Parts: sequence; structure tokens; C-alpha cells
Amino acid sequence: MKVPKLGTDPFTLFGPGEIDFKMKIICKPRITITNLTVVFLFIFFAVRIWAAMSVNNSMFFVLISFIPMASLACLFFVNCGFAVFHPKQRMAHIIMSLLIIIMLIWFLPLSINWHMNTQRRWFIQKGIQIFQPMADKIMQNKAKITYGGMPLDALVGCPDVYGYTNADGSITIRFRGRGNWRRAGYFYYSGNKMTVKPGDTIYFGDDCYTNFFHLTNGWYEY
Repeated sequence: MKVPKLGTDPFTLFGPGEIDFKMKIICKPRITITNLTVVFLFIFFAVRIWAAMSVNNSMFFVLISFIPMASLACLFFVNCGFAVFHPKQRMAHIIMSLLIIIMLIWFLPLSINWHMNTQRRWFIQKGIQIFQPMADKIMQNKAKITYGGMPLDALVGCPDVYGYTNADGSITIRFRGRGNWRRAGYFYYSGNKMTVKPGDTIYFGDDCYTNFFHLTNGWYEY
């Protein structure tokens, strides 16, 4: 075995073909744009499935969904750029761009609807057993409820519960949703069933909520 002298350039020990091959191995990036896109597609898919199966509305799901979604949006433009300027890898980057479009435009709204259906199914099966006794107790004390809205936390032992007396004498009771989500929850309306249309608005004092949904009997989701 030939031992090289001290100070010898290591690349002089190989032929031109061997040097070129080894330089390609050294310079080849370990993480490619395609691989990175696949990773974020998988993360986003897993997070949205997890969120869709959860009955909670939580900022946690909003944050962990936003990070991979924003990353995919950036990777879409990167893949488009690589598809234009790197002809040898054009098809791979076009496929990645199309997968990102499908994930953000088709799968994201689908997972949101799935999550909403999961919440509504939970309320009809289990949630009403929690909220109906509180609504019944409030209705037994409805004379105490004012027109402008009255906190009823102490009466039912639940935070962020408000009662409103409407102009026709009916009562509306607002409950915060699961996961302490302030912008989504349930309300009980003692009057006749409301005909709900997309974009309809309901007011709780000075607060305005749109797109409420009839669940069962006098219960609605906002």
C-alpha cells in the first residue's frame, strides 16, 4: 500500500473521473426542495386530520396549522421557480406545486368542515347533556335577566355564560364553546325556531356573530 507523503494534495491520489464523482457526492445537498415539500405536506396533512377529529376549538390548532401552511405557501413559489429554471427536475417540482395547491385549496376546507361536523355531532350526543341543565336552571330564573345582557356564571357555575331578554320576551343564553374559544360556542333561544341562512347575523349585546347554525330544538352554534 502506497503511503502519501506529508502535505500531498489528497485529490492527486485519484484519477480525473474519480475526483469528479467524489466532488458530486460532497457537493450534493442532503435536503432537496422536493424532499422538504414532501415533509411539510405530510406534517400539514397530519395536523389537519388531528384537528378535524378534535371537538375542541383551540388556538393551539390554529398555530400548528399556520406554520406548515405558511411554509407550503412559500414552497409553492420555490417549486414553481425551480420548475422554470431547472429543466431536469421540472416534472418533480410541477408535481409538488400541484400537491400544494390540492392540499391548500381542497383538503384544508374539507378538514375544516370535518372538524365542524365533529363538534356538532359531539354536542348532539354528549354536549347537550351538559348545557341543557344549565339552560333549564337559567329559564327558571329568567326574571333576573336584563335586556342588555347579564353574566350568569355564578348561577350555573360555568364561565362566560350570558343571558339576554329579547324585545319579544324570549330569552337568549350564550355559552362559550369547548376549548375556551370566545369567538365560537353555543346559544339557547327560547323563542320559535329561527330560519338560519348562510351569512345571517346575531347580536349578543354589542357583540356580532355571523354564520350561526341550528343544532337541535332551541340550540344553535355560532
